[in-house]
Amino acid sequence: MSRIISVDRDSLLEQINKPKTDWILKGLRRGSVGFLIAPPDSGKSYVALSIAYELATGLDLLGVNGNPLKPKRTLYWPVEDGCENASSRIIKHFDDIHDSHVDNIIDRVNLRDSSEPIGFSRKATNTAEESKAREEIDRLIEDCRDYDLLIIDTIREAMGSADEVEDDMAINRILKEVAKKGDVAIIAIHHPTKATARGQDAISSVSGSGLSYTAANSRLHFYIKADQKSPDKKTLMHTKANFIVNKDDKINAPILWTSNNLPFVRRDGLSELLSNAKDRTEYKPVLEDVRITKRVDSSPKYEVREPLVIDPDESKLTEESKRRATENSNQVITDEMREKLRAHREKGGSRRSKS
Repeated sequence: MSRIISVDRDSLLEQINKPKTDWILKGLRRGSVGFLIAPPDSGKSYVALSIAYELATGLDLLGVNGNPLKPKRTLYWPVEDGCENASSRIIKHFDDIHDSHVDNIIDRVNLRDSSEPIGFSRKATNTAEESKAREEIDRLIEDCRDYDLLIIDTIREAMGSADEVEDDMAINRILKEVAKKGDVAIIAIHHPTKATARGQDAISSVSGSGLSYTAANSRLHFYIKADQKSPDKKTLMHTKANFIVNKDDKINAPILWTSNNLPFVRRDGLSELLSNAKDRTEYKPVLEDVRITKRVDSSPKYEVREPLVIDPDESKLTEESKRRATENSNQVITDEMREKLRAHREKGGSRRSKS
C-alpha cells in the first residue's frame, strides 16, 4: 500500500523524527543489505563477531550499532569456516568478557549450521540444483524471522555455482528477498579484487571482487585495510555510508585486539565489556596497542605495549604491606622532618645553580 506525503513543514518533520527503531547498524536499516569487504586473513570473521557482540550488549566496541538502547539479535552463518571454527573463536572471546555480557551474547547471538548454497548458476535453471537452492532460500528466510541482523560469511561460499559477474543480478535479487521477507538486515562478507588487496587500486565502494551490481544496490560497506608495509596493522573504514548523516559515525580507525583475538575500535566500549570481571586475579587481558618509535634510520618500529594490571583485592596484600600502608597513612610530619626537607631542597638547588 502506498500513500502520498505532503511536503509542508509539519509533514516533513514528521518523517524526519520517525523513531529510528529500524536502524540495525548506523546506515543500515532492517530489510537492507550491506557488505564487509576484506582481504584473506585480515580478521573479517572476528570483526563480524564483534559486530554481533556490540548489538547483543549495547556496548560500543566498533561504533556501528544503529540503536544502542535496543538490544538486537544476530544470526551468524559461517559458511566458509564452519560452525566448529566459529565456536572455537567465540569460546576464546568469552575468556575476555564478563559473565553478565556473556549471558547477553548467548541469548542474542546464534550460529546457522548449513553448507547448502542459496545461489546457482543460470546454466542450472530448471534443474534439481535450482530447486535445492530455492528450498535453502526459504529455510534461510524462515530462520531469519527472529533476528535483526544476518551475517553471511562469506557470500562467495553461500552462492554455490553462481558466478560473481554473470549471475550478479540474480544474487542481488536473492539477498534482497531474504532481507525483505526475513525482515532482517544483512551483512555479506566478501573479498576485494586482487589489485585492491595488493594496494594497486584505491579502496572504494566497488572494491569487491565481482558483484558490482549487488554492491551498487547495497546500502553500507565496511572495508578492512591492511598496511602494505606492516600487514599486522589493520584499519576498519566505511567505503560506502550514504545514510550516515553524522560524520563522526563514519569509521576510519585502527583495529586493536585483546589477547584472545577480540577486535575492537572504541576503547571505552571494550573497557566496559571487560571491567566488571569478577576475579581480577585471574583476569589479565593484554591489549595489543601499536606505538611508533624512531630508530636511527628513521624507519618506524612497532612495539607491543601491555597495560599494567593492578589487583585491587585487599585480601591478597601481605600483613607487612598492610602495616606499612597503615603507618604511612597515619604518619605525622614533624618540624625535624620539615627541616631535613628544606635542607635537601637547598642543597639540590645549589647544585643546579652551579651547573
